[in-house]
Amino acid sequence: AKSPKEKETLPDFVMQELSSSLQKRKKQIDAGAGRVYVVRTTRGFLNVHSDPSDPQRLDNVVTQIFEGDVVESVGPDRGDWVQHDLGGWSVRQYGNFTFLQPLDDAVEDSSK
Repeated sequence: AKSPKEKETLPDFVMQELSSSLQKRKKQIDAGAGRVYVVRTTRGFLNVHSDPSDPQRLDNVVTQIFEGDVVESVGPDRGDWVQHDLGGWSVRQYGNFTFLQPLDDAVEDSSK
């Protein structure tokens, strides 16, 4: 039996896989994954699309999210589009309106 002070190490192939997985996740985070947004709307809801194309399209709407909902990005942004954890893509900003406000900004605004 090993003494409590002896540490077991993982096999090299496990360490390599873990390292690879962590590097991939770091790239995702650096590219935008993991950002948290508060939903702001002009009509009470924001459409969630199956792909980031035209925010006016309705044929690719998969669901809707609502004022005050919180979403987390799951991958890199595509222009003004954010892929998030509530099932698809939503436009962050369109025209002069910000639909997905970064949570940090929303907290600062509410404290003023």
